[in-house]
Amino acid sequence: MRMLSNRLLVTIAFGLALPLSAMAQPAATPAPRGEEGGHHRGRMARPDRAETTAEQRAARVERHLSELRGRLRITAAQQPQWDGFATATRDNATEMHARFEARAARLPSMGAAENMVDFAEISQLHAQQLARLATSFTTLYAVLAADQQRDADALFRRSHGPGAMMGRGDSPRR
Repeated sequence: MRMLSNRLLVTIAFGLALPLSAMAQPAATPAPRGEEGGHHRGRMARPDRAETTAEQRAARVERHLSELRGRLRITAAQQPQWDGFATATRDNATEMHARFEARAARLPSMGAAENMVDFAEISQLHAQQLARLATSFTTLYAVLAADQQRDADALFRRSHGPGAMMGRGDSPRR
């Protein structure tokens, strides 16, 4: 079994997790006039983080997975490993969305220290999710053919932010 370098694992995890955690965050809304809101005051909602239904969020994850599956050309023999990776991706997205929903409900009554602790807890959850995703992707990567691995390497090498791992206009060399 081929071992991935730590750097590649970090790149893979970063590239996969950021789009999911970004879409799980609730929309930011501007603070009412005169309200003290700290550094968030006046921040407008971003369209990519707008309130969505569970079905819309699930559809977005499925589109992401479908595109990645196609780009990697997953075969029937690789399906069990792909299924493990896809399940981890879906579970992470669902869990992170629920966590951000809970944060949003409590945020108006949180003091600065509670806010900091809460965000640290979210960061810990994110790290756990990255580890879970890296493990499932490592299992998948191990059963990919050499050309599929090269394509995966190219896709994830370009991971420099949300959505970047899909190549955005670039295609892996074949």
